[in-house]
Amino acid sequence: MTTDTSLVSLPSMALAPTRKRAYSARNPLSQARADRVRRLVDELPVTPTIRQVYYILVGDHLIEKTDAGYKSLVRQLGAMRKGGELPYTALIDGTRDRKLGRTFDAPSEALAYARELYRRDPWAAQAVVPEVWAEADTLSQMLWQVADPLRVPVVVCRGNSSLSQLYASAAVIHKRWEDTHRRTSILYVGDFDPAVMDMSEGLHGRLVEVGAPGHAFTVRRVAITPAQIATYHLPPHSPKEKDARTPQFIDRYGVGCVEADALPPAVLAAVVNNAIMSCMTDEETWDEAWEQQDLDQGVLARVCEEQGVALDLLAARDGGQASLATMVDRALRATLTRAGGKNGMLRRAEIAHASRNIHLLLRTLSQCDEQLAALEAAQAPCAPTYDTAEELPF
Repeated sequence: MTTDTSLVSLPSMALAPTRKRAYSARNPLSQARADRVRRLVDELPVTPTIRQVYYILVGDHLIEKTDAGYKSLVRQLGAMRKGGELPYTALIDGTRDRKLGRTFDAPSEALAYARELYRRDPWAAQAVVPEVWAEADTLSQMLWQVADPLRVPVVVCRGNSSLSQLYASAAVIHKRWEDTHRRTSILYVGDFDPAVMDMSEGLHGRLVEVGAPGHAFTVRRVAITPAQIATYHLPPHSPKEKDARTPQFIDRYGVGCVEADALPPAVLAAVVNNAIMSCMTDEETWDEAWEQQDLDQGVLARVCEEQGVALDLLAARDGGQASLATMVDRALRATLTRAGGKNGMLRRAEIAHASRNIHLLLRTLSQCDEQLAALEAAQAPCAPTYDTAEELPF
């Protein structure tokens, strides 16, 4: 009995390409929402989440504050993005991520990437070091847009922080205090409701329980606060009746619950930025750190420009990827392309610099050839010598 081992042809499971459909508003209210969203994208200093856009439209009375209203907006924004009316990058999703390790096609790319990674810590000489803590993952990317340029970490709690996260953070706070006597200022961003208020108010005690020195850090809620709710007329919602903390919350604040997304993105960005900068205690050393970073990056840029192509040539030649003439030709073309001025005209100084780079590469390769030849000669087996014919092995 023979068995047919040929592959069975299966129907394709690939999805058909999505056809681009032109966006068309269904009614005047939908058109008004679309126009407002376009203006928001152009005006905001940070990229918002869909939830933030939703609350802005609620405040503008362009959509109802209901689950149905939110879902309707999600559908409309999706149609606008698919129809080319709104860039896909106009909105961010802080709850989903794509993880992929970085790879490079040449050593020069890795060298250039290393240059981009180089950053000095402007907080190294400050008495207080800020950290932005977010209760929800939805705002993490938006907060990162504000915090990262100032070299401040963003810690996402996702509700109550886990013991593992608390312990790791407590270790950082403890080490920072023990090594440099710098205090940590936790700037907390979270919803205004019984559960999250309890989380932020109890965060200091929970960190102390797992080893953080109580005198070495503070916790400050920067959003959402009762003052912000009143100032910006943020739309509230009712607290959960089954939550045992609700009666005390109502007695204490006398207002409804408010999501952090309800604070306009530009306002939230300004609040977080100002809170971070309020932690700076020495303006002189702060400015010196940024100036030193600029100088260091200039040095790294020159190293990348002068040595990057040389590394590519050596790697390609060792790997047998291309001939020397081909690699030199590529290097020359790449260098001259980077040196191109307005309307394709090349500046004399840049041409001279490109020429020097090519000569440097050739000299480097020549030296490598000499070193390889010397190495091969040193490793070659020595021929035996014989004084008389009788000593010959045959």
